[in-house]
Amino acid sequence: SYGDSNPDGYSSIFFCQTHEANKLVKFLFSLKNRKMVRDVTSIKVRYQETDKMGIAYHGNYFTWMEVARIHLLDSMNCSYSQLEEAGYFLPVISCSCEFKNPARFDDIIEIEVKLQKMVQARVHLDYTIRRDELTLAHGKTTHAFVNQKGKVVRPPHDFLTSTGRKS
Repeated sequence: SYGDSNPDGYSSIFFCQTHEANKLVKFLFSLKNRKMVRDVTSIKVRYQETDKMGIAYHGNYFTWMEVARIHLLDSMNCSYSQLEEAGYFLPVISCSCEFKNPARFDDIIEIEVKLQKMVQARVHLDYTIRRDELTLAHGKTTHAFVNQKGKVVRPPHDFLTSTGRKS
């Protein structure tokens, strides 16, 4: 209740507010030391990616997100090929896409990908797919670093360094 005290003699409200403020300060400080990891790549919608109405099949959005993800890793000087050669894999463990407007044959679309967060061996990415200024879709994927046997492992040092995180 309002007047309760914790063992240190502070009121519980003051303790909670101070605790939350300390967590926020730590979080903001950690963000200061991290890079915003993002990349944008462009793709022209091919005829084979569309249906009879000239609208892109929804499954292609996941392929386009993969293209953007591979491009992001390349821009971090941590290509997927290098990761595999070193024994690391990044399988998709969850994915979603919310469709806003259709992509059509011959559209030039941009896929922006951002590293939203990393929790231990998991990588959370957000995607925005646009044609000019019009948002076509928002997507999300989550990946886990695993070894060749599928066991979850810590991300490699180079990957952590390129994201501004400690190894």
